[in-house]
Amino acid sequence: MRAKTLENIDAVLAEIQQRWGQRIIQVARDYHLEIHTLSTGIEVLDGLLDGGLPIGKVAAFMGTPTSGITTLAYRVTAHSHATGAEVVFIDLPQTFNGGYAADCGVDLDRLLVARPPDLHVALDLTSEVVASRVVELVVLDLGQVSSKVALHRLHQSLVASPTVLLLLTSVPLQGTHVRLQVACRGWLRDERNVIGCTIQATVQQHPRVPVGRSACFDLYFGKGADYA
Repeated sequence: MRAKTLENIDAVLAEIQQRWGQRIIQVARDYHLEIHTLSTGIEVLDGLLDGGLPIGKVAAFMGTPTSGITTLAYRVTAHSHATGAEVVFIDLPQTFNGGYAADCGVDLDRLLVARPPDLHVALDLTSEVVASRVVELVVLDLGQVSSKVALHRLHQSLVASPTVLLLLTSVPLQGTHVRLQVACRGWLRDERNVIGCTIQATVQQHPRVPVGRSACFDLYFGKGADYA
């Protein structure tokens, strides 16, 4: 009887891990009480990042316009919403597109969006949100603003924080805990339209992953994508 029960539990475990990723549920002997990462919802990307985005640290997606970093950030936000996390999006370039974000699965009724007038205000807002300790993910879209001075302040605000701070930037960025270079390597089409792109994410900074390691995955522009 016990063998049958264990077999059923193994089946449930495998099914949940296949859908949500290995780190979402584990056997107790493999489970660490302190969770260090937030899943992106994209299994290939989580694998590249050694589990996901680092909690209490600064991570960055860096890429040129049309590289896919905004769509990727919306997908990460949508997955965070699906798992019950709270998200704040700080939109310095003021390019947040609510309709498109919703198409990517973002719950607009649960997302707080701030549009600060300048970098100084953006940093103050970010620090205040992080200090609240009730938000699991803060996305700070820097656009083309240089943030060399900004990173020192952000690191200070994240000490012992339960929050992931994800920067979106199109300019070279140093001083992050994790940094990915994101590039579009090809377009995905149906019979008539472009419906997505193939993304290549390359590690530029990570404490446990070699620089230069990369992974490719398909990123869709609208509804219906399933990365589990």
